[in-house]
Amino acid sequence: MKKISYFIILFLFLSLDSLAQEATPKPDPMQKIVMGQGKVSQKEYDEFWQYLEASGYKEKMAIVNSMRKTFLPIQEYQKESWACVKQAWNKRKKVPCPKADAVAAAYKKSSGLDFSAAIIDMSSSLIKAAATRKPVSLMSDVPSFSLTAESIAESEKFFVNSVDRLDQVLRPKYN
Repeated sequence: MKKISYFIILFLFLSLDSLAQEATPKPDPMQKIVMGQGKVSQKEYDEFWQYLEASGYKEKMAIVNSMRKTFLPIQEYQKESWACVKQAWNKRKKVPCPKADAVAAAYKKSSGLDFSAAIIDMSSSLIKAAATRKPVSLMSDVPSFSLTAESIAESEKFFVNSVDRLDQVLRPKYN
């Protein structure tokens, strides 16, 4: 069951084109932040900013502002989507996802762009699969799989944690 959950998390993580291009067998500092646990350490914070080659306040603020407008909302959308997947599982019916919709609307308002259809479709498919308890296929060349309460909880926890850790590192100074 954990393999399914990790597959879902890995798929969602790598579904973002910018990260998919960066993916390597050895996690880079960005992946370590997103996939790490607990409070971001000073070492992780420093490695993250060294990896991005930003040392001055202005450079860091440009990256912070950019990531808070682009990458962080996508992570927040996925976090809220997993909360809806959990609700759909518990209620055994498709549920609305107003917090995820609000994140997508705020993203569009601030950037003028919509989230990719793939991310939205994937979230909708997961919510439907949780409600119906039927297997879901997120990609045409990957076999379908069934969600479980455990895999949903692990995925939700992953995105709650990743948003929290990103929020910790997306600051010009460590605190």
